[in-house]
Parts: sequence; structure tokens; C-alpha cells
Amino acid sequence: MKKTAFTMIELIIVIVVAGILAAVMIPRLETDSVRDAANKIIRDIQYTQHLAMVNDVYDATTNWQLKRWQIITTPATTGYIISSTANSTGTNLIGAATDPATNKLILGTSGNGGDMSKFGITSIIVSPVSCTGNPLVFDNLGRPYIGLTKLTAACTITVTGSEKTAIISIQPETGYVQLVSVI
Repeated sequence: MKKTAFTMIELIIVIVVAGILAAVMIPRLETDSVRDAANKIIRDIQYTQHLAMVNDVYDATTNWQLKRWQIITTPATTGYIISSTANSTGTNLIGAATDPATNKLILGTSGNGGDMSKFGITSIIVSPVSCTGNPLVFDNLGRPYIGLTKLTAACTITVTGSEKTAIISIQPETGYVQLVSVI
């Protein structure tokens, strides 16, 4: 006997499987803008660390640490910029980093069309006080510094949006960056 249609049991099984997939996927389709912004910041910090290791400006006879890749936080504009310095005083910025995929400037600010504007971020706070005021710098091995001082305690970045807050941690010595929590 030749079978030309689906049986009722086959149809019920397909409907049950589709229902299970829908129940699993629907919560993941909702976007979490604060988590997305925190992940963007983490990727930018890791990219800065990568640029510092690839650039390799280390030279034991000069002030190599003043010619480095860094993230400069800008609290007035709720954001940051990734740049490199060109001179031994560390003040002459030679330009900001660009995204290799889009060739657009990486500008983590909420104003003027910066990367954070699409996430609705209201504040980016770096703590403790020892981590603020100076750029976050990476050496040729990827170790984090604040200005010219090697990082000795973890730095925390708190990203606040309309309803949630994300906490990012940067570990001393290794420069390991992680998303600690989103509440």
C-alpha cells in the first residue's frame, strides 16, 4: 500500500517540536541594549590590547611606554576613544583606531553619532578612582597600565542604560576583560 499523506501522529509531533523551539528561541530574540553595549566595550578594550601587542613599540632605551595604544575615557561625553601616541611625551595623538570590518572610527560615545548612541547608554563610570583620569594603556605583552603605572587592582567599568546596569572588570597583569554581571 502506497502512503501519500502525513498521519495525524506525524503532524502532532511536528507541532510539538515547533512549539518547543519557539519556547526556547523567543526569550533570546529580545534585545538587551545594555548587555550589547557592554559587549561592545569589551570588544573595544580587547581590540586595543591586540593593537598594542601587534604594534610592538617596545624599546628598552627610550620611553616606549609613551608611544602606546590606549583607551581614553571621556566622562563629559559618556564614552571613550581608542588612540595611539606618536611622541615621547605621550601627548601627540596620531589618530583613533578604526574598525577593520567597516573602516569606520571606533568612537564609544553616546553623542554625535558615536557607537554608544544606538544602545541608549546614560553613563559609563570607571572605578576605583585609581583607574580614572588617565588612559587605560596596554604594553607589548598586553598588560594593562593606568597612565605610566602598571595596574595593581582590578578596574571596574559600570555601564548604565535606561533600565539595566552592566559591570565589566579588567584584571591586573593579564588584562583579562570580562562581563561580571548585568542587573
